[in-house]
Amino acid sequence: MRANVAGHDGTGTFAAEIAKADPPAAAAEAASKKAPPDFAEARTKLDAAIAVMEAILPKIMAYGPWKTHVDAAKILVDTTLPGVNTDNCILAQITDAKALVTAAEGLAASPGFDIAGGEAKLAAAKAITDAAAEDAALHTKVAADVVLIKDQKTLLALPANSGVAALMAKRVARVDKYLTDIQADITAKKMKDAAVKAAAGGALKAATQWDVVTGTEAMRRKVDWYDVDLAAVAGKPSCAPLIASAAVKLAVYTKDMATPNLTLLKN
Repeated sequence: MRANVAGHDGTGTFAAEIAKADPPAAAAEAASKKAPPDFAEARTKLDAAIAVMEAILPKIMAYGPWKTHVDAAKILVDTTLPGVNTDNCILAQITDAKALVTAAEGLAASPGFDIAGGEAKLAAAKAITDAAAEDAALHTKVAADVVLIKDQKTLLALPANSGVAALMAKRVARVDKYLTDIQADITAKKMKDAAVKAAAGGALKAATQWDVVTGTEAMRRKVDWYDVDLAAVAGKPSCAPLIASAAVKLAVYTKDMATPNLTLLKN
């Protein structure tokens, strides 16, 4: 039986544990060779040796798969995940998973050889590394969308756009909030939430660009058409109908310019 059990221990990892069966096995043989033979004692000693083999064999059989699992986990936490840890977006997960892998190795090592306990730690680590891999992939998209959001912030902060930006205070605040909330989600390991916010913020870029263009043009027209041209004809009876019409349009303009969505502007 000893030879059979030892044959499964291809790495010699459990040699010391297997050797623990040798003293009771030798004692069993000695008892059987007494004059007269003490077969009861021999049976007791032999059972003790067999118990050692029966206790260690399941661990030996489990060790091969365990070694495969722990080696794969170490590659993940030491190489694969650090390779996609852009901006330390999954550093916390890597740190947590590494601690679990280290704990797993400790449990499965001599003298305890708690392979089952080690596998349980690896299962917990795998849940973290799976989520971390998903987060790393999401972070790539989040980072791209954040660039689009920052583009809007830059556009609205240009001195040439200060006038229209003042009319877009809610948009400016919205852009800033996206940037703050996205980073908070990343820090809290809520990458899916960050991705949702980043996608929404990035999708605003075209509208923000359009609003800056239309808002700037509306402000120019207001100056040219109303402030300059209307002032030039003020008080002229022949221009009364046009002045009245302009007053109506000016009221619409004023209302539209007070709204956060400048794409409503028509004049």
